[in-house]
Amino acid sequence: MESCLDRAGLLGCFAHVVVAEGDVRPKPEPDVYRVAARLCAVPPGEALAVEDSLTGVESARRAGLRVLGVGACPPGLEAEKADLWVASLADGELLAWARTRIGE
Repeated sequence: MESCLDRAGLLGCFAHVVVAEGDVRPKPEPDVYRVAARLCAVPPGEALAVEDSLTGVESARRAGLRVLGVGACPPGLEAEKADLWVASLADGELLAWARTRIGE
């Protein structure tokens, strides 16, 4: 994960990178998100996960986070576990959605 972030020039944007290893179980277990929220000193209910898969959405939801799905919205009821699905982070609906949540 760190090498991918580094190649993209994004590694310096993250104080913590949490991956499934040791006592941290892989998704759909909620461990990755619980550890990340704890390291960032943010209650899970005040954190937002950005996910592109139903497995990731399930993991974040089980950890108590809000969830933003990005990419093609999968068919079926499982997709409704995300608070919002957008095609891309440039989607105008995302900004409007975020503005309604400021101060919640």
